[in-house]
Amino acid sequence: MKTLELMELNTQLRRLTSERAEATNKRELKRLDNSIAVTQRDIQSLVTNSRNPMYQLKSALAS
Repeated sequence: MKTLELMELNTQLRRLTSERAEATNKRELKRLDNSIAVTQRDIQSLVTNSRNPMYQLKSALAS
């Protein structure tokens, strides 16, 4: 698994969640909600792909 990439996405998710807690207007809340959803999807995709044998093979060949 790309641990560093996962850690970066997790940090990004925490930052966005903190920003959302402090947001005051609807436009900002909507933007942050969308960014949070995309980040969560990226994390899920990274975890799912890392379990796929073909993904593991491609990663091994790339490095």
